[in-house]
Amino acid sequence: MHTRVVESGIAVLGIGVIPAPPESVWPVVRECGELVRFMPRLASSVEVGREGDASVCRTVVDVPFPFPNLTSDVLAVENELPGGGFRSSWSLVTGDFEQNQGAWTVLPWPERTEHSLLLHQNEVRPKTILPDFILRRLHGEMLRDAFGGVRRRVEERRNAELAGEPSAVDAGP
Repeated sequence: MHTRVVESGIAVLGIGVIPAPPESVWPVVRECGELVRFMPRLASSVEVGREGDASVCRTVVDVPFPFPNLTSDVLAVENELPGGGFRSSWSLVTGDFEQNQGAWTVLPWPERTEHSLLLHQNEVRPKTILPDFILRRLHGEMLRDAFGGVRRRVEERRNAELAGEPSAVDAGP
């Protein structure tokens, strides 16, 4: 994980290996409603609109007291990449940020086809002035724990599918 402060905001890059093929990881990171199930500090994530490969996702980030929670609507555009990968990139539509852009990218792991390389990039600049250490802590915690959360969520979905259960996506957090 790498973080850097950028003009009253923060940019993060996280890279991890997920022990599942891209087609198993992709539904977890592309579906807005899934985000709250594995992203720490997200109070909610709801898809508020969709047209083809583009959707509007509303998220609320739980910020420590005494600061207010941060809400944003982002336009996420999904792409299938050459070689079997996927990308969902987003940009701010409206909310408590001056900037919120980023992407989840899922790529096949070349040496082990049952694994995926997962990349998360995000650059945010909230309208509310938050101390640098809080921005770093929030994004550091979220990103560090998110990769473990993706691994758990992929495994939960795989187990539900093997057990013949209805869609694991509809299950609660």
